[in-house]
Amino acid sequence: AGWVAERLFEQGAYERAGRCYEAAGDFRHANVAFVKAAEAQSNAAERRLSAQRDQAKTLFRQVEQSFH
Repeated sequence: AGWVAERLFEQGAYERAGRCYEAAGDFRHANVAFVKAAEAQSNAAERRLSAQRDQAKTLFRQVEQSFH
């Protein structure tokens, strides 16, 4: 399970790597992998929120322009 975890970590599949590290009993590396997974999810959520904000601004501008 350890070498599978290393490959998954290298590929950026951090959550899956963390589970493999846990199965191998390597809890230190499992924790690192889970932290990386949380960071990746947080960054993705931040990008989605930013995109939604930009869409809302665009929609507001379009509505505003339609009244002028």
